[in-house]
Amino acid sequence: MPNLIAAFTFETKNQFLTKVKIFSLIILSCLVLGALNVNAQKLTLGAKGNFGFSRVNSKKLKDAIGTIGSQEGYWNYYSESMFRFTGGLGGFAEYKASYNLFLGAELNFQYVGTKYYINKFFEDFDSLGTGKRQRITSDLHIRYPSFNIPLYVRFQFTEVKKYYAIGGLSLNINFNPKIIDKETVVTDRYVGWSLENNDLEKITYKAKADNFKNFGAQVFVGLGRNFGRYGRDVLVDVRYYFPLTKTQINTTNQAFLENSGNGSVFTQTGVEHINVTTGKNINDFKASYFTLNLAISLYKK
Repeated sequence: MPNLIAAFTFETKNQFLTKVKIFSLIILSCLVLGALNVNAQKLTLGAKGNFGFSRVNSKKLKDAIGTIGSQEGYWNYYSESMFRFTGGLGGFAEYKASYNLFLGAELNFQYVGTKYYINKFFEDFDSLGTGKRQRITSDLHIRYPSFNIPLYVRFQFTEVKKYYAIGGLSLNINFNPKIIDKETVVTDRYVGWSLENNDLEKITYKAKADNFKNFGAQVFVGLGRNFGRYGRDVLVDVRYYFPLTKTQINTTNQAFLENSGNGSVFTQTGVEHINVTTGKNINDFKASYFTLNLAISLYKK
C-alpha cells in the first residue's frame, strides 16, 4: 500500500507539472503570435500598481521544529508562517487580439514580506527546585524586493460591463532577503521551588540571507472588471499567485547565529543541525501572493 500511495503521489505531481508546462507554453505562444500579428491588434501601454498579502512558507521547517521540541524537551516549541503586506508599482503592455481576447506583459517592482511566529518554552531545575523557566518568543520577519514579470492572457466576457478573467505565468527576479528577529525573552528564576525573581528582555537581531535562489516563478489566476470610459481603460482585478519554485532561506552571519535564539533556524548552521537531527532539508520555502491590482491605460495605438 505505501508503494501504491508513493506511486500515485509521484504520478499526480508529474501530471501537475506537465500541465503547468503546457499552460506556460500556450501563454508564451500566444504572446509570440500576438507580437507577429501587430496589425490585427491594438496596442495599449499604461501604469499599474498592486497591494495585498504575501507569505513565504516552509512546511518542512514547521514539522522539523515540532520534532526538535519533542526530542529536546521543549514545551510548546512551534512555528507558524503568516501573511504580511506586499505591494508593487510598474507598467504594462497589452495587445487586443480580438474584441474579447487580450495578451499582455507587466513589469513591477514588488515588495514581499512574511512573518514567522516561533515560540519556545523550557525549564531547567535541579533536584532541590533551583533553576529557571524561560520562554523565548520571536516575531521573525523576512522581507525582500523583487522584479515581478507577469505574462498573461485576459479574456473579457462582455463588451458592456467588461468583466474579465486573467491568468498567466509570473517570473520573479528576487533580491536577497533581510531576516529580522524581534525576540522577547521572559525568565523566571526559582530557589527551592519558590519564585525568586523574573525579568523581561526584548532584543532585535538582523542579518541578510546569503543562501537564497534569486529566481522564482508562479502561476496566477484572477477576476476583474474594466471600469474605463471614453477610450481610457481602468482595470481592477484580484489575483492569487500559486508558487512553482522553492528555495532555501538562511544566513552564514555568525553574530546572528550566536545571539539570536529562535532565529538560529534561519542560519546555515541551524539548518544543518535540523537536517542531522530530523532528516529534513529546509529548502522548500515557497512564495504566494494575494493582490488587488489597478492598471490605467496611458497610450493607445
